[in-house]
Amino acid sequence: MGVTRELSEWILKASYSDLPDETVEFTKGLLLKTLAAMAVGSRELLGKKIIKYVSGMGGLPEVGVVGAGFRTSAEVGAFANGVLAHAPEMEDVYFLPNNEAVGTCWMFPAVLTLGEKLLSSGKEIIEASVVSFEVAARLNLAGPGMGIPRGINTATYFGAPATAAAAARLLGLTVEQTQNALSIAATQTAGLADQTGYNAHTLEAGHSCRAGVLSAFLAEAGADGLPDIVAEGRRLFSAVAPEGAIDLTKVTNGLGKPPFHVHNIEFKKYSGCGYIHPSVDTLTTLMKEQNVRYEDVERVETEVVPWQASYCDRPFPDTFGGARFSFQFMMAEVLLRGRIDYSTFQSETKLFDPKFREAEGKVKPLPREDLPQGYKGARVTVVKKDGQRLVKDMEAYLGHPANPLTIEQIREVCRSFFDVVLREEQRNRVEELTLNMEKLADIRELMNILTFFNNPAV
Repeated sequence: MGVTRELSEWILKASYSDLPDETVEFTKGLLLKTLAAMAVGSRELLGKKIIKYVSGMGGLPEVGVVGAGFRTSAEVGAFANGVLAHAPEMEDVYFLPNNEAVGTCWMFPAVLTLGEKLLSSGKEIIEASVVSFEVAARLNLAGPGMGIPRGINTATYFGAPATAAAAARLLGLTVEQTQNALSIAATQTAGLADQTGYNAHTLEAGHSCRAGVLSAFLAEAGADGLPDIVAEGRRLFSAVAPEGAIDLTKVTNGLGKPPFHVHNIEFKKYSGCGYIHPSVDTLTTLMKEQNVRYEDVERVETEVVPWQASYCDRPFPDTFGGARFSFQFMMAEVLLRGRIDYSTFQSETKLFDPKFREAEGKVKPLPREDLPQGYKGARVTVVKKDGQRLVKDMEAYLGHPANPLTIEQIREVCRSFFDVVLREEQRNRVEELTLNMEKLADIRELMNILTFFNNPAV
């Protein structure tokens, strides 16, 4: 049996009953965060542009576009909701040992969108979410981590077939159709590593969600692709790994057995790149513990893995897209305000404010070649103007798999974003429906609230 067929068989047969309680609970928390990201994403500048763009596309009114107040086709809705989920850079991410990443926004918005069209039950949404993330993680793990060095964002590259896996499952395709869906999606993969900080990177999540849904629809209609696309040779991995360098056993070994890869996700508390979170939390803690005042700070150093610095050493960014990938911007906010919240990325005058730029100039990421490639802790040093050096190490920040948030903590993080756009009664109902999703016959009420939250009658 080929790897693609074995994977496709599992995609279809995986069952809610196979999922441990902790996997169900954490996945519901991740879905709540995805919905919060889409809600505030609809108020981001790019989110507004996407809503305006898709509003003129027409199509059957099958699914809602979050925050837009209208419905569109499932394919267009998957694209729009994928972009909205990524717009505030809030997606939760598994940073793999091979230096690649898998994020929830490349699959979960499509699961919710297609699930609305198909009247999928809450259990089916949870199943499809876990399956899609498992497929994305396993495909990424099978490669040697060559995506970023080759300039490819593998989150998007493998997100399209992973979304196709979830869509095939929700549509009830056959094994052969599921193989075709994966293969068709593989032809539509895209994503460039150097686009981070620009709208093009944010759009990649929408492309992944749309491509996966479209691929499953095409397979259902009878379109086919190379059947064994997950294999050695010039197939799925040819663009991201040298021939012979992949390990297909990582796709199939232990497939369907816990622990599932969603538990490797690092839960973002802030709407910025996850690579920066350890440094932010470490600096925040150090300043509180040592009662550090900004006026006393000469400079701040954060010791990071070289590839993290290559992504996020961005002094004086002039857009919020760049600021969300900037050690300097996010740590300057902590120096000046002591925290990061939704307002951090809202006032563009901050980007050019002389005092803020002064604070950014105090921050220096220090690449360290001796750190393990999978290192996700931080060592932050604050050098005071009197010469005193304050040092803080943090091995696992709150939200890391080694220091996970409770469901109540996840709820509080999501509330800080929901409260920007939802009325209290809307927020409470969204929380209730999502955190009890396994009891839902379908998710129409949930998606209806989020689509029309600006309507006083909803």
